[in-house]
Amino acid sequence: MIDSEVDKGSKMVIQLPLTLAVSRGLTVHVLNETYIIPIDNISETVKIHPSEIHEFNRKYFVHLRGDVIGIEWLSKLFMLGERTMNDEELNTVIISNGSEKFGIVVDKLINEQEFVMKTLDGHLAGIPGISGSTLLGDGQVVLIVNPLEIIQLAKNQP
Repeated sequence: MIDSEVDKGSKMVIQLPLTLAVSRGLTVHVLNETYIIPIDNISETVKIHPSEIHEFNRKYFVHLRGDVIGIEWLSKLFMLGERTMNDEELNTVIISNGSEKFGIVVDKLINEQEFVMKTLDGHLAGIPGISGSTLLGDGQVVLIVNPLEIIQLAKNQP
């Protein structure tokens, strides 16, 4: 709503539905797709050299500051394609559910920004690892990652 009076000024009121929430997130790229990971669940971002990654029972982990942290490629969790390991350092977002940490490998870290989250409806509401969507300033629709579900998806990977 816009309320304007001559020689007094203008007042603009924006009303957001209760289903929307403003949050901060880290924008990342994975195989030409863009996602946002909420900052609330991010402990840190690190670069990990492939030689630091260990495998046991088809699960990957890395030693980071005295902790053993499981890692997985977001592209694999979202079934976008197979991971590739060459000699380049991997961009890894360390997420936490409060009691444990987990590393998510992405192709590129873009920036931190505010976003308004809209929950998904219907068939889209049941997509594991996704909590909603948002619209970026350039008009691009981006999915918002649910870090707590991502940790569970990674644990349940065969």
